[in-house]
Amino acid sequence: MKRLAWALFTLSFLTTIVWIVEGWFVTGSFFGHGPLLLGAALWFLWERRSAIRAAPSEPDRRAVIWLLACLFLHLSAQSLMIASMSGAILVPAMLCLVWLLEGRSRLRLVAAPLCCLLFAVPLPLFVSGQMSYELKHIATAGAVMLGNVFGLGLVQDGSRIVIPGQPSPLLVGDACSGLRSIVALLSLAYLFAFFLTPRKLAGKLMFLGLALPLAIVVNVIRITSLAGLAKHYGIGLASGTAHDVSGYLIYAGAIALLAGLDRVLPGRLPRRPSDAPAPAAPRGGTPSRAAVVSLVVVAALAGVLSAMPAPATGEPRANRVPQQTKSFVAIRDHELSERWYDLLGTRDVCWRSYRHRETGREVVMTAVFHSKNWKSLHPPEVCLRASGFEMTGSEPMEVSIGDAVADLNRLELERRGVEYTVGYCFGSGDFTTNSYLSFFLHNLPRFVLRQQTQGFLLRVDIELPPGDTGDGSNQLLREFFAEFLPVIEKLLRSP
Repeated sequence: MKRLAWALFTLSFLTTIVWIVEGWFVTGSFFGHGPLLLGAALWFLWERRSAIRAAPSEPDRRAVIWLLACLFLHLSAQSLMIASMSGAILVPAMLCLVWLLEGRSRLRLVAAPLCCLLFAVPLPLFVSGQMSYELKHIATAGAVMLGNVFGLGLVQDGSRIVIPGQPSPLLVGDACSGLRSIVALLSLAYLFAFFLTPRKLAGKLMFLGLALPLAIVVNVIRITSLAGLAKHYGIGLASGTAHDVSGYLIYAGAIALLAGLDRVLPGRLPRRPSDAPAPAAPRGGTPSRAAVVSLVVVAALAGVLSAMPAPATGEPRANRVPQQTKSFVAIRDHELSERWYDLLGTRDVCWRSYRHRETGREVVMTAVFHSKNWKSLHPPEVCLRASGFEMTGSEPMEVSIGDAVADLNRLELERRGVEYTVGYCFGSGDFTTNSYLSFFLHNLPRFVLRQQTQGFLLRVDIELPPGDTGDGSNQLLREFFAEFLPVIEKLLRSP
């Protein structure tokens, strides 16, 4: 019965495991150390095999509730095809299954090795993107502050460092945010704390807690060093060879610091002499049939949902967005980076600037069309804040379109002394809303039943000229949505 339970559990999470492994090998992944952590987990389980066999096997029915809770979340994630949510549930569900099938004594022995895998589960792209953005600006500000202590005369411009005497600034990109080193060093600190040196629990948690600021400080020192090289030897050297070499040196230095922390932090315990392997303990009973039946039902449902294909993607609409309407004419198209395509979950995106024929003012439109990627869409406020905009106001706005009225959200924003007005709405061929919750609930039942979902996010950005009170920009928003919303909705209804 235990083998059957583990087989069903594995089948239920099979697509999740595939997603995790694929995430390790994605170009630019923050979790390329995943195979090493898997190897570490297997090694420490093997090292404890004698103790595990010697511990009593006492199935514990109290774990059923926790296991079913994990499987319910997994089932929900598979219904919505949110692989990252299933990935986050995988290790806790494994621990609950061990607890159910083998009892608490064996759970205590396998918990630490299995928890290594928590650091190998890739974060959702949106979460890692937001963290990378925040860390990038923290690292930039820290490097400027530290560099100026040594008289480099650095100036921060967003995520760029302006260096005296250099024609171009030093760009602190996502790769230099420090997120990769933070994830890797937290993983390494976990191994130090839980396996290499015996410690009290408080000492282990202290070790983990110090790993995060340590990674940030080491990254700040790295960027400061690159800025110093750029000042004396040019941006080319700092952005090329020195950048690549410093990426390896940062890990060597951080590992040395972790080793030093390991020796000086309190809470160390003396190592116990290794005892001869104890004979295998008598095995306990089997878990209740009700627990196994519940596991079978929930795991089977999750497995079926994970195997069901997503609704077929409709024909691309972005290339059919009109170049001109009565009041607006296109002036240029913008390119999105691969990272943004990944975040949106689709390439069916139109990012284009238009000029208002009457006033000559420029507006920037973003139209994202969705089918199975509808979960990747989110309120624009999230991206705007992550891009350094400060929100100064938000209110609903109505736009008359013939005899109908469409609801928008209008945002007031400021960035680097420049003010902007942004309007947006979500919709489908017969549905338009300014509420993300309404948009989500509208699509949810169709997607769970694996029916085709089609819709869009339409967003318009307008830069306010100095002295503009916003009335002219509000009128531009109304004109744009009045002319483009019917066109976008018609695109969804057309084959």
